[in-house]
Amino acid sequence: PASRPGSDYRKLMIEAAKEIRKANPDANIIGGVQANVSAESWMREVLDEGGADCIDTYSIHPYNHTTAPETGGLLDKVARIREILDEYNPEIDLWLTEMGYFTALQPTFLARQHTLEEQAAWAVRMYMILENQDIASRIYWYDCSRCDKIAGGRSRTDPAEACQR
Repeated sequence: PASRPGSDYRKLMIEAAKEIRKANPDANIIGGVQANVSAESWMREVLDEGGADCIDTYSIHPYNHTTAPETGGLLDKVARIREILDEYNPEIDLWLTEMGYFTALQPTFLARQHTLEEQAAWAVRMYMILENQDIASRIYWYDCSRCDKIAGGRSRTDPAEACQR
């Protein structure tokens, strides 16, 4: 979000929503797709001046690359996003459209390598924590099966593989 102001994204989102509604009045319009869930001012710029009125769902990617879901502030961050949405429009649905833990064989950028067992255990705990809070209606696991092309390392991102051992 820091590279462009939220107001720029809002303008694009409003215009896109108009065209989507013309083509399909029943479409679920998803906005936000916010990776930095701590960027509250950016989120408010997106939702201000009609931004909250043109979307049905707000999407976030609340990654925590380094710690277990209970200790990394995941619940607090997601709850804060829900609070902000409720200030603007409590009818806006919240989806977590990318979640996961890094298992690259050659760790890069901000993350450390997690074992498949650790990833599987944390995935289950993450889903249970979020499900018990009833904050978001959908949670999607991100399986970057071709992260070797993105992050420069080989990736093993299937937590189910670890559960089967």
